[in-house]
Amino acid sequence: MVFHRQVHAKRIHGDKGPSRSLKGSDGFPCLRAKDFNCDKTITSSRNAIRHDKEAHDGEKWSCPLAEEEGCTWEYTDPGNAKRHANHAHGDDVKPTQKDIPYPRVKEEKCPNIFIDRGNTKTHAIMAHGKFEPDVTFIPAWPRISRDIPLRDVDGKTIPGWEKLP
Repeated sequence: MVFHRQVHAKRIHGDKGPSRSLKGSDGFPCLRAKDFNCDKTITSSRNAIRHDKEAHDGEKWSCPLAEEEGCTWEYTDPGNAKRHANHAHGDDVKPTQKDIPYPRVKEEKCPNIFIDRGNTKTHAIMAHGKFEPDVTFIPAWPRISRDIPLRDVDGKTIPGWEKLP
């Protein structure tokens, strides 16, 4: 299968490919490499322009639902901001996701909510510099059968979990 770009490249540029004046041997250099001491090489001229805007202009797009949801996330690309809004606040939110607050929400005054403990832990380390697990979370052996009682890490039966509801 021949792609549209390949047809264009062959018709316009022949077998030579992109000119060497635009493209170095490893890709396109950052457009403002000297101004920002940036040694990045980018795969295409279009991506080089995007890199220039995102990395060096500092333009940011907030979550489109920032005011409604109290969201503070910012993105370097408007498409990423939209995607975030759909995944985090919109129609793409899975109904099975659980809202897990940061374990030390009262002490740290952190209102963030997460969909899994891994994200909570990463946030705690990155934003607060530490992670202290939630004392209400009890690690347990995996349940294999409805008839086997749930046990904690020491092998003791967890009270009230003798049988599944």
